[in-house]
This record gives sequence, C-alpha cells and structure tokens, in this order.
Amino acid sequence: MLENSSTEEKEDFSDLHAAVQRLPEKLRLAVVLYYFRELNIGETAEILNIPPGTVKSRLSKSRILLKEMINDEIEI
Repeated sequence: MLENSSTEEKEDFSDLHAAVQRLPEKLRLAVVLYYFRELNIGETAEILNIPPGTVKSRLSKSRILLKEMINDEIEI
C-alpha cells in the first residue's frame, strides 16, 4: 500500500505555469505573490503598492484569463 502512494505520478502543472507567464505583468505579479509565494492579500498589496481590493480584482481577472487559456489549449 505504501509503495503505491510513493510511486504515484506527480501532477504536471507546466500548462498552468506557461499560462501564468503569458498574463500581463500586473496580473502575473499578483498571481505569483499570492499563489506561488503564498503571501496574503495584504502582503501582496503592500509589495505591489496597491490597495487590497485591487489585488483581489487582479486575482479574479487572472483566474478568468488562466481558465480561458488552459481550456483553449485543451480543446482539440
């Protein structure tokens, strides 16, 4: 049983990383800080020198764009 769990394939997030790299810089920075650096909204806002509401807005826009980009790549 333990052997199966340790040999499971790891998820491939290369499509997601490629899509994040294609985001406009403003959106990409918010995504990287919040999701990849695991900062909270306030910390992300402070680093980017923008209001927390703007961080939330950029993250929302980013999720929509990333979903569209990834769905477009998957459709054949």
